[in-house]
Amino acid sequence: MSDPSTSEESKPIGVPVPPIAITGDASTATSVIEAETVSIPDNVRRALESACGEVNDDPAVLADEGRDWWPLAMIWATEGRVPARASLLVRPGSPNEVADVLRICNDNHIPVSPSAGRSGVLGASVPLFGGVQLDMCRLDGIRDVDETSLLADVLPGTFGNVYEHTLGDAGYTGGHWPQSMDLSTVGGWLACRGAGQFSTRYGKIEDIVVGLDVVLADGTAISTGGYPREAVGPDLNQLFVGSEGTLGIITGARLKIHPSPTTDVRPPIRSTPSRPVSNGCARSSSAAHDPLCCASMTHLRRIAISAPALSVQRRLSSMRANRQSSMPTWPSWSRQRTTTTEPARTIRSWIRGSRSATRSRPLKP
Repeated sequence: MSDPSTSEESKPIGVPVPPIAITGDASTATSVIEAETVSIPDNVRRALESACGEVNDDPAVLADEGRDWWPLAMIWATEGRVPARASLLVRPGSPNEVADVLRICNDNHIPVSPSAGRSGVLGASVPLFGGVQLDMCRLDGIRDVDETSLLADVLPGTFGNVYEHTLGDAGYTGGHWPQSMDLSTVGGWLACRGAGQFSTRYGKIEDIVVGLDVVLADGTAISTGGYPREAVGPDLNQLFVGSEGTLGIITGARLKIHPSPTTDVRPPIRSTPSRPVSNGCARSSSAAHDPLCCASMTHLRRIAISAPALSVQRRLSSMRANRQSSMPTWPSWSRQRTTTTEPARTIRSWIRGSRSATRSRPLKP
């Protein structure tokens, strides 16, 4: 698969997008989280450089890579601060390089923090204890599409918009459409057990995944899934889905795909004339171009309801009308409203009677 960055302009480019620029010089940004960090010895760095072709220790790069869309980190960025920095940034280009890096770090007791699109909002990709930050963005692309089984073999660093665009060119869709579609990667979907806007139709990511390629902390590579549903044993896919990189690094995934919908129906936009509102402003007719403002709910219901569903709805409305017409007619006095003073007067009378009965009660000898 060709590199997305070298493709035509119409094709989406998958790159991490920082939420906000760091005020001042990023290389001198201070770390907010004070934790005992692990540095990288020279011999370990040389081993990592021989195992992986791209290693970086630029302070400005480390400052930008060590944050995501965590709202608190955005506030710190305006103050020239970052959550934390890794000691070294490593960008593997193959699953074998991931295994070699993890093996070296495991032998030398160096923490590893995996990251990719860094679109999370909880600071999960922040390297709290320094060490190595493993950027998975170079492992991108679709390795194979099985059109018989409707499966896509995709690498974890593939961004969502690139993944969907590539499948769409072949007439398929992945069906997973999170709000962070352009910012997140396939590996991030799996690591955080994500859900998409179309999950009611295609399922969430734990329903879409069929198999995984995972590298464990000691560098051991394993593959999960791909067996019949009746096979005996636990579903190891679900062990790693949602593990946030704590149990292993996902280096590949087999995901379900579906034929692209033949029709894309959009609700009609009805323009509304300008009219004054309570705050003194006028609602311009240009707001009619905003589907969230002016799309008629009646039109949305008509589009969403098919002919059989509409028939059922009419039948239910008829049954409801017949049931209401067959209900007994209650006397008019039962529908008269009782003023609020009558219950209060009744309660006060009951309290006075209780007090008088207590005072007149003879004392026991």
